[in-house]
Amino acid sequence: MSALRDLARAALHRAGWTNIASGRRAHTQPETVLAIGGVP
Repeated sequence: MSALRDLARAALHRAGWTNIASGRRAHTQPETVLAIGGVP
């Protein structure tokens, strides 16, 4: 579980979020989550 959490943190950090908590709250909609991964 910690590996998955670290993966999510790294993805948010690479997407430009410096505050991980606000990044998690902002990406609760499926469309924005796919945008982080580069899926149109």
